[in-house]
Amino acid sequence: MSENTENNPTFLSTQSAVPDVSILIVSWNVKELLRDCLRSLQKNAGDVRYETIIVDNASHDGSPEMIRNEFPWVKLVEPHANLGFGKGNNLAFQHSTGRWTLLLNPDTVVLDRAIEKLVKFADANREAGAVGGRTLKADLTLERSCCWGSPGLWPLVCKSVGLHLIFKGSKLMNSEAMDWWQRDTVRDVDVITGCCLMIRRDIYNQTGGFDERFFMYAEEVDLCWRIRKLGWRLMFCPQAEIIHLVGASAAKAKPNRVYQINLGLLKLFKKHYGEAYAKAANFLMWMFYATRVPLMFGAIDMGLVSGEVTTKALIYQQAMERHLKLFRRQYQSEIDRA
Repeated sequence: MSENTENNPTFLSTQSAVPDVSILIVSWNVKELLRDCLRSLQKNAGDVRYETIIVDNASHDGSPEMIRNEFPWVKLVEPHANLGFGKGNNLAFQHSTGRWTLLLNPDTVVLDRAIEKLVKFADANREAGAVGGRTLKADLTLERSCCWGSPGLWPLVCKSVGLHLIFKGSKLMNSEAMDWWQRDTVRDVDVITGCCLMIRRDIYNQTGGFDERFFMYAEEVDLCWRIRKLGWRLMFCPQAEIIHLVGASAAKAKPNRVYQINLGLLKLFKKHYGEAYAKAANFLMWMFYATRVPLMFGAIDMGLVSGEVTTKALIYQQAMERHLKLFRRQYQSEIDRA
């Protein structure tokens, strides 16, 4: 199959061929990265029938025009509003037809037949409801956030007092980050990152997709938990590799993501475990910053650290103050708006 027909949704529909996988990309103001992503798909997807649906979240950098001019085989959906990650993917799913649905970030580069490898792995593991691949940094070193263990109170305890750093190789003390694992073996995982998450079509339908009350953070954790509650396995395929330039869209949206990420987690905990659990989590998040901020500013005052640490200390101080405010009822609505 030629490159043009392989990537042309019209060709697939006229031949009555169901794509093996529908690749869903939600993009916001990352035109150059998106171009690289789409070119890498053309070059490295492998021997697999796929269609590509992009939801553009009201970009103002010329992304839609670039897609129409350079990649006419892409299905472009323009809601003319920033829907966020979850709602944007749900909209893209409505335009898809593939047996599998692959959520792919626009700040990724597909390597060596990665899409083909994911589909073959998923088809060979029928008990898998969702599959993830191995993500690398720009320098091709491992980027660990491709999958991880479930967040919760125990991981927050370990983070707040530094046990996850002291016992980095411990499965007990490092249960969420899983730093003891190099992402180099097939295994079941609790959470697969939304930057490269492939889900069976019928399961996406069964779960209803993303909970659209989550705008940008923790939504993939919520979806992964719901897939597992249905009895399906989440499996990791180390042979399928992509480069992920972490947080490119998010960096444009918020210079300080720390607090917003935490708000997403608190919203997740409140949904699944209740308000008391979320309050306990908020305390542990506050304690994480409260144990570090004084030490950081002390080191700054003594001239022991660089200006980069000063910036980080200010971010941590701001997050600490915001978490403290969340103990007051009038500020708790911030969690529901996250």
